[in-house]
Amino acid sequence: MSIDPSQSHQQINDRQRRMLADMGIDVWTSRSASPIVADGVVIEDFRQMPSADASQPTLAEIKVSLLEVSGSKAAGVQTARAVQVNSGRESSGDTQLVETPEVLQADRIHLYFAKKANVVYISEVPIGGPSQSFVQDLLMFLNWSVSNGEFEASKKSLLSEFQWPVVATSGTPERAVAAFLDKQGLTSPKGLGLLSAGAIKALKPWLPSTASRLIEVPDLAELTANALAKEKLWGELGRL
Repeated sequence: MSIDPSQSHQQINDRQRRMLADMGIDVWTSRSASPIVADGVVIEDFRQMPSADASQPTLAEIKVSLLEVSGSKAAGVQTARAVQVNSGRESSGDTQLVETPEVLQADRIHLYFAKKANVVYISEVPIGGPSQSFVQDLLMFLNWSVSNGEFEASKKSLLSEFQWPVVATSGTPERAVAAFLDKQGLTSPKGLGLLSAGAIKALKPWLPSTASRLIEVPDLAELTANALAKEKLWGELGRL
């Protein structure tokens, strides 16, 4: 026996529906059984369905979108390249500003010296062996001469070296030479410096105006081997 849905809908009123709900029985009504509900749902569903024209872009719109995306990427790449070029130029400029001249081989200095009281002997060759004994006598004699015997004869002579640059650096040795001469007392009126020809050549471009008496003397090799050169030097120094 078939039941007409419209009749089933009419036989179950609201009071009966509530009674069945209180008994725990759910009552379902198909859309076809309720023409009003069915039509309302269909109409609402139809309104919510997006149109084909609204959801799907046309071919022309797709092409325009692709062109816009490609143009944005190209502009971004060009901007990035321009920034890199400018950064490279700025870096190059900074490097040029902090660039300092390298130390020339001619500016490098390595000297040896002996000091006793206020007298300093400076040579471009090491002071040792027979030449060391001669330098010691020379310093002793000059200290007696310039101080009239008022100095500590028992004080040992200092044997050391002066070298520039000691570590990696740049520029010129002018400040280092001035500091060396000042430390050895050669910027004081009481100081006396004896410099070999090689030492004069190395220091002369950087000698400060405050340097005191600096006297050029023959090289140690000549003084220790040539008696006439030694005698001449003693005579010149005796007149100081």
